[in-house]
Amino acid sequence: MIFHAEVKNMKNIWLDLSREVFPGMPVYPGDPLVQMETLHTVPNDQFHMEILSTSMHAGTHLDAPKHFLADGSDICAIPLEKTGGLANVIRILPKGGMILTKDVREAYSKLRSPQPRLLLSTGWESQWGNPEFFTKFPGFEPDFGDFLREKGIVLLGLDLPSVKYGSSDQRAAHLDFLGSQIVIVESMVHLDQLPETFFLIAFPLKIAGMDGSLVRAAACLPENLIP
Repeated sequence: MIFHAEVKNMKNIWLDLSREVFPGMPVYPGDPLVQMETLHTVPNDQFHMEILSTSMHAGTHLDAPKHFLADGSDICAIPLEKTGGLANVIRILPKGGMILTKDVREAYSKLRSPQPRLLLSTGWESQWGNPEFFTKFPGFEPDFGDFLREKGIVLLGLDLPSVKYGSSDQRAAHLDFLGSQIVIVESMVHLDQLPETFFLIAFPLKIAGMDGSLVRAAACLPENLIP
């Protein structure tokens, strides 16, 4: 969804990068289903109120270090400046189920204005609704974390449901990225509609002790930069 906004006499576009959250939506196998319950309605009680029951890793969400690190910090400790600011997107076609580091390096080297927040558009969001979305998503090579640290990346956003090394090692990838204080935003959408550079927001909910959070990720960009 795209929203228009007037900022300092300039027309800007807000591009929604988040999935809609709804009861029974697809979630990672084994995770609790998203549930909603209506407690009050306007006809009966003069106001409306609902309860949402979900893990913090449904739909578009952000991982905190606590998600995989025993002594990792929670979602509230993540500096907001990591989750909001100028960002880049690069488009990478996985090969044989892998995102090759050399392909990322090559695409990154062509950026005209490299930023510390990087989104990867792999086309995997087209698999949403299929079981394979969660079970057969592309993995990274073991040296990908080195690339992120070398380039000073503080946030990695993806259209994938999670991160992993090789075909299945999610733990190693999370330990590597989160251990380096790199914010991970997973299951983003519409990354293929972004220009190379834009202003990103992906603020987490400020819930004490949480290992992750649903986010309303969005990109702001001048209308003339819409591809």
